[in-house]
Amino acid sequence: MNAARTGKKLVFCSIGAGSLSRSAHGPALKALAAERDDLVLAAVAGLDRPAVEEYADDFGYRKAYTEYHEMIDQEKPDAVSVIVPVEHTCAVACDVLARGIPVIMEKPPGKDAGETERIIETARMHGVKNMVAFNRRHMPIIRRMKDILSAAMPEDIHFIRLDFYRHARADADFSTTAIHGIDTVRVLARSGIAQCALDYRPTGVTAGVDDIFVHGTFDSGARFSMAFLPMAGTTIERITVSLKDATYIAQLPVWNGTDAPGSIVRLGKRAEMVWSGDDGSESTEMFRSNGFYHEHRAFIEALVENRSIEDDAASVLESVVLADRIRCRARAYSRDKLQR
Repeated sequence: MNAARTGKKLVFCSIGAGSLSRSAHGPALKALAAERDDLVLAAVAGLDRPAVEEYADDFGYRKAYTEYHEMIDQEKPDAVSVIVPVEHTCAVACDVLARGIPVIMEKPPGKDAGETERIIETARMHGVKNMVAFNRRHMPIIRRMKDILSAAMPEDIHFIRLDFYRHARADADFSTTAIHGIDTVRVLARSGIAQCALDYRPTGVTAGVDDIFVHGTFDSGARFSMAFLPMAGTTIERITVSLKDATYIAQLPVWNGTDAPGSIVRLGKRAEMVWSGDDGSESTEMFRSNGFYHEHRAFIEALVENRSIEDDAASVLESVVLADRIRCRARAYSRDKLQR
């Protein structure tokens, strides 16, 4: 659709009213609906009737449903957000795409390459736009880092380091969180991953809860190192990018935690602050500073203006593959070996 030309309102529905949807996606869509005359939050579907009705009231949706098929049949939306647990994302997203409805879905789009490729193929077969909500891609701090690095060629990047720590996260599968870091490093490198080695150290908390270490090489020649520590006693995501003449350190304001409101420091002959989250240029509200508002705005604008979507399922496939290697506790990843 091109609502900008037709004057048609974009009817938007959401599937999923859980904790992540409530803390991040709901506030983002409420803010966008308040700003845009062409956006209608028609309905939201969730499993628990009282909870989904409260969600609808809190974020300005006109109706609440407990069955998403009924919601789609009744509301006939122009776009749908799918914010459900990863084990259901592929099935729900493909069902909606097969109805010819564009989808923005929470990451990861599937638990493995097979599920992600199914989404890609379903969208292609039906000619429907899709977007994966990797919110780090849309964080103001990451957009600023992308701007800084755009002045250099990918080959000019020597090394990228990611420190990705959490407090008391005894998840049975941390790969679905670690994928945020994997994808962010890929986006900043502007290069595919040629190969990497993976290593694991038990945290001693419970079986299967491990520190995860990934070291490898991009196609550009840049080296990278990622450390995922789920029981590190703090919540931080820090990215160091070293070029031939300078090093940049980005401290992300994840969940308004330890490093909020976030900063980027350039290290040369001296340290220089080049971006700060409290400089007044961006809101420090979590749903804005953490990219949820900006990703939904990008999705809606692409539909309204009939533009292509950069952050679709195809663009994140390599992130999904490497995260799945972590989930399976593999010791290596090589694109060449996977393609043989």
